[in-house]
Amino acid sequence: LRDGSNTVMAAIRFWPVRVGGKPVLLDEWNMHWGWWGDKYSGLYAAAVLTMLIRRAEELNLYGASYFALVNEGAVRVYTDHVMLSPDGEVMKRMANHADGEIVLCDDPTWVKTEHAGFDYLSVYNPSATEEKALSGVAGDYELLAADGVDFRITAGTGVLTKLPPLSVAFIKTSR
Repeated sequence: LRDGSNTVMAAIRFWPVRVGGKPVLLDEWNMHWGWWGDKYSGLYAAAVLTMLIRRAEELNLYGASYFALVNEGAVRVYTDHVMLSPDGEVMKRMANHADGEIVLCDDPTWVKTEHAGFDYLSVYNPSATEEKALSGVAGDYELLAADGVDFRITAGTGVLTKLPPLSVAFIKTSR
C-alpha cells in the first residue's frame, strides 16, 4: 500500500513516455473484480488516490477510472438499502481535495490541499500492527479505522496525534 508503488505506480511511471507525452487515462485501477470491498481495498483506494493526487502532473494523468463502482467496489446494493463500501467511504472524503492547491511533504502517505479559508489533509496508515504518529494536526476530523472487515467511522474536533493500524484520517483545518 505504501505510496501505491507496489501496485500501480510501477505500471504507470513510464506511460507518458510511451505515448509521446500525451496525457494518460488510468483505467480500472481497483483491487479486485467481483468483490464488495473491505478495509484492505479501502486502504488501497486511499493509497492509490493519495499517489494520484501527489503525482498526477509528474505522470501526465488527465484522469483515473475506478472499476466498477456498484457491487464491485465503492457502493454496495442490498435488497433493502444501499451503502458505501470502505472504498466508497474513502473516495467520498478524498473528493474534498478537489480544487485545492497541493502541498507536498516527505511522507508519501499524506496529501494536503489548501483551499480558500481552510486546508484539507488525508493520511493513511498501511501497517497492520503499528500506530502511525502524527504531528498533532488539529481540526474537524473523520477517522476510518479497521473494524472487522470494514471501517468504523469516528468524527470529532480536536488534535489527532496517532493513527491506529489500517486506518485513514481526513482532517479539515481552518486558516
